[in-house]
Amino acid sequence: MEKFQLVGPDGPVVATAGSDVVLPCSIRTQSDQTSKSAVDMNINWTRSDPGGRVVHSYLRGKDSDVGQSPQFRGRTALFSEELRNGNTSLRLSKVTTSDEGRYTCQVQSDLGNSEVSFDLLVEGSEVALTLVLTLILLTLIHSDRNSLAVINWWSVYDKKSGCVHVSLCEI
Repeated sequence: MEKFQLVGPDGPVVATAGSDVVLPCSIRTQSDQTSKSAVDMNINWTRSDPGGRVVHSYLRGKDSDVGQSPQFRGRTALFSEELRNGNTSLRLSKVTTSDEGRYTCQVQSDLGNSEVSFDLLVEGSEVALTLVLTLILLTLIHSDRNSLAVINWWSVYDKKSGCVHVSLCEI
C-alpha cells in the first residue's frame, strides 16, 4: 500500500465577503505525486479556533453534519465528482468576515493520515458588497399668501459606486 500526502496552497487563500471560495486540497501519492482517489477515505475540514470548529466532514463515503459548527451548516460542500481524482477541496459559500482564520484539511485512511493547513483571508465587509445607501430626506416648506409648497429632496449616495442620485418631488 502506497502512502499519500495532502497538497494545499503555498500561501493564504483570499476571498471577498459575500462570495463563494474554494479551499484547495488534494491527495498525491508520495512516490510519483499522482492523484489518489479519496472516495473511501475520511475527510475532515476544521478551523483552528479554540476548540477546533468542524467545518465539514465526509465519513464512510458520505457527507456528515454530525458535530459541524452551526456557523458553517448549509454553506459547505466537497466536489463529490472529483473525490475519485483525489480532489478534497471544499467550497465555502457566502463567505463572511467571521470565516477568516486557519483551516485544516485532514484525510484518514488505511494507508495513513495526512493534513495540510492554511489561512483564509476575507477582504471587504458584507455591508460594502451590498448596495449601501445613505438616504437624506430634506423637506422644504415654502408658503406665501396663496399657496403652500412642500418639496422633498432625496439624495442617495451609493458607497460602492461612489455615485450620488438626486430626485426632487413637489407636493
